[in-house]
Amino acid sequence: MALCRIEGLDELIDDMERHYEEAEEVFDEMLETGAEECKEAWRRAALKHGHMDTGDMIAAVNYSIKPRHSSGIREAHIYPIGKDKRGIRHASKAFWRHYGTSKKAGTYWVDTADEEVAKIVPDKLLEIWNKHLSKKG
Repeated sequence: MALCRIEGLDELIDDMERHYEEAEEVFDEMLETGAEECKEAWRRAALKHGHMDTGDMIAAVNYSIKPRHSSGIREAHIYPIGKDKRGIRHASKAFWRHYGTSKKAGTYWVDTADEEVAKIVPDKLLEIWNKHLSKKG
C-alpha cells in the first residue's frame, strides 16, 4: 500500500483561515457599500416614478445588515422602514406603488432601482476588493 505524506498542509490551512478572517472586514465593507448604493438607487427611482407625495416613504428607505446565519451568509435588507403619521407602513406603500392596486397600475420602480444598482455596484465592490488585495501585496 502506498503512503502519501503531505507536509505544510497545517500551515496552509492556518494561512487560509487567517486570510478569511482578515477578508471578513472587507466583505462587511463591500456589503455596506452595496446596501448604501441600493438605498440611494431606490430613492432616485422613487423620484423618477413620481412617488414623492410627502417624501416620508423616500426618506424612510434604509437598510439593515443582518447577522451571519448559521450557513455563513450575511445579508442586507433594503426597504422603507417604519410608519407614516397615519400608521401606514412605508414598506406597504412601496409595495403598492411597485405592483399597483386594483385602482392604480404599478410602476415597478424597485425594478428600475435594481437595474441601476446592477450596473454600478459590481465595479464598486471590485474596487474595494482590489484595494484590499493591493494592501496584501
